[in-house]
Amino acid sequence: MIQSVRHELDDKYSFAELCEMAEECKTFPSRVDVNSDEFLAPESMIDAIKEYCKKTNQQIPEQIGEIATVIYQSLAESYGQTVKEIEENTGRTYEAIYIVGGGSNAEYLNKLTANERGKTVYAGPLEATAIGNIMAQAIRDEQIEKNKNHYHNCLHLIHTGIAVLRFPCIGTDSGALSGCICQYGADAGDCTYVFIYRSCDHIWWSCC
Repeated sequence: MIQSVRHELDDKYSFAELCEMAEECKTFPSRVDVNSDEFLAPESMIDAIKEYCKKTNQQIPEQIGEIATVIYQSLAESYGQTVKEIEENTGRTYEAIYIVGGGSNAEYLNKLTANERGKTVYAGPLEATAIGNIMAQAIRDEQIEKNKNHYHNCLHLIHTGIAVLRFPCIGTDSGALSGCICQYGADAGDCTYVFIYRSCDHIWWSCC
């Protein structure tokens, strides 16, 4: 939702700036049902949010910060409700919430999510899709079973922000991995796949 709004504004503002503006308008009271069909692919996300607030007799957001805070606050409430339902259905209580992918960059949303259910929120890694991509291929090629100890080490590295997934050759077409995986070795039998993960202004990699 916030990405659609950002595009409507010609990408004039960074996500960090949108978070900052949203926090400045944090007392704005309106909320939307982020799971409603009308927010799936509207021609204008901004207009869809305004129309939802209008039809539900809420204050209509006009400023960019107001629109952003409606989105972030509504997302946080939705996350909190989802966590509550999961805990009720499983009979378990979870201490933390892990947010991965592009959404993990929204610091303001992460704070709201933590406050919503009183949970610790761990954000990242950003490139969760790419990590899932190589993990799925590793599982398919039975590399996980063959490299259990290394697999657990990888999970630790991901948790600490340094994601390095290294397995024996899973194939020869590294281009199929969206440019996120590098292939090394004199031949297919010797090559290693290395995941390169960007963290802030640093790049972490392994090519052992």
